[in-house]
Amino acid sequence: SLAKREAANRQNTNGNTSSLPPVTVNIKLGSEKIGLLEDAEIKQLLQDRFGITVTYKKEGSIDMVRNDTSGLDALFPSSQVAAQMFTKPLRTRDTIVNSPIVFYATTEVAEALQKHGIAKLEGETYTIPDTMKLLELIIQRKTWGSLGLTNLNGRVTIYSTNPAQSNSGVMLAGLFANLLNKNEVVTRQTVNGVLPKLKAFFAEQGYKSGNSDEIFNNFLSVGDQPLIAGYESQLIEVSLTQPQNGAYLRKNVRTLYPKPTTWTQHPLLVLTPNGER
Repeated sequence: SLAKREAANRQNTNGNTSSLPPVTVNIKLGSEKIGLLEDAEIKQLLQDRFGITVTYKKEGSIDMVRNDTSGLDALFPSSQVAAQMFTKPLRTRDTIVNSPIVFYATTEVAEALQKHGIAKLEGETYTIPDTMKLLELIIQRKTWGSLGLTNLNGRVTIYSTNPAQSNSGVMLAGLFANLLNKNEVVTRQTVNGVLPKLKAFFAEQGYKSGNSDEIFNNFLSVGDQPLIAGYESQLIEVSLTQPQNGAYLRKNVRTLYPKPTTWTQHPLLVLTPNGER
């Protein structure tokens, strides 16, 4: 919102109409950024000051850097990992925004984790001081019932996107891999020691979404995944864009900050002059 206000001030100073010829910029992006480009002020600003209309297609960060980029002006994945996997020539690469990985839980799950010493309420913020303790519940195949949540079926797990397709799944895999490696960064030499447990974790989730927006919306609306991995920005965005749901979110949704955590960067990979503009 600060960036939008500053841009609006510049717009008021410099005039409202772009002298640049209009162009359409075609991009692929991670689903969590759709709200940004659908924002009415942002769309108007791009058109009035820069003569740009953006068309987009959502795709998982890993998929978009692997697939055909014909006809695209830029890619907007959700991690530097994806950016490093992209081997085609770039005009520029800029990190636009950053967001930490968090866990979203229903209120009853957050309170149960707090009761069992997994989560901690610090002021108004839930943290997980030792994320390995949560991971051990999953490895030990503990049930939700063992935490007193008899209304929830199945075993304790953190649902995520598919790490073969989407960045939030990749970031969770990296976080857990390092935890399983005794808090040491996993290397090619040590990765085989953690892979069996890591593969089992993802396999037991069953179906995994290919994008972060889908799993987050499912968490909010369906309720069959009471603990998920996502981006901190997602709840902030829905709180701002859906104020009519504010009371529901405050009552039913809790954000848990794992320690250690991992930050994800959202780089814009520019392929053409239009994308550069």
